[in-house]
Amino acid sequence: MATEVLQVSPELHSAIQHIAERDGVEVETVLKEALRLYAESNPRDNVRSEVVANFQDSLEKNRELYRMLAQ
Repeated sequence: MATEVLQVSPELHSAIQHIAERDGVEVETVLKEALRLYAESNPRDNVRSEVVANFQDSLEKNRELYRMLAQ
């Protein structure tokens, strides 16, 4: 796992520490959860698996219709 130093403003650092203390967890836990939520909600790179499954299902069920419409 790569380790990189992250610098944040004193205000953000204080807010993160407050959340960690309030929740009784380590600052690292708060940061990992924040990064996970950000990565999951970033629409540029992530498509929910159920959306992909529904799209593939639609392609299979309507393949002939799509072929006719494309002509």
